[in-house]
Amino acid sequence: MIRHVISAHAKNVLLASYPHSKIKEILDDAWERYDTILPTLSMEHKYSQGLMRLLRGATFSMALYRALEAAGLPKETSLRHLHDINWFFYEKMLKKTWEMAGAITRDPFERLLQAGRLLDPLGFNSEPYKWRLEPIDFENKIVIRKCLRCPIAEYYHANGLVEVCIAANCDQDYAQAHVWGADFKRSHTIAHVLSGKDEYKDKPMECDYTFICRQSGPLPEFTLDDVFG
Repeated sequence: MIRHVISAHAKNVLLASYPHSKIKEILDDAWERYDTILPTLSMEHKYSQGLMRLLRGATFSMALYRALEAAGLPKETSLRHLHDINWFFYEKMLKKTWEMAGAITRDPFERLLQAGRLLDPLGFNSEPYKWRLEPIDFENKIVIRKCLRCPIAEYYHANGLVEVCIAANCDQDYAQAHVWGADFKRSHTIAHVLSGKDEYKDKPMECDYTFICRQSGPLPEFTLDDVFG
């Protein structure tokens, strides 16, 4: 069932670059690659059920990227498609945590805090993730979290596809903040440092996330240009 859902949404995104017949070939290739990698993943990693779901998602992202690469799609276009495909699932998860947090509290800042806590059991706070929560700034309604170890970024890096991690996973952070009624700032992520690019070589091996709760007023219109420029 889940494969059908993933394939159906991926097909909708990929129609921007390929006809139906070619998309079927690409997705068949991607799932074949996924099935080849998955047994190795299950043997090497004994993590929580939530984190294993995240790792399986990362496995499909890598498999689809390789299939798109084999089909000759330019890298930047492939990364954009992977971002859009992953956002379909991230959005559902984030909206659900936001709705649940709204049942706990009507205060915008408390709701932001609760949404973050509700996200943790889905795998983002499982070992070997390591987090540090900075003192909460209640006066200015600011939450700063630092991720000191990210097994998802490490997994992508071990497979030589850290750029896929940044596009498919890290760059969902901006839209996440929008769903949760917050502004978002960060300088880099662990995946950026693992990329080895000169601009990140002196950065600490961490993700620094700053969420600033919006005090009042309607949410501004969000577009993917906020991520990709």
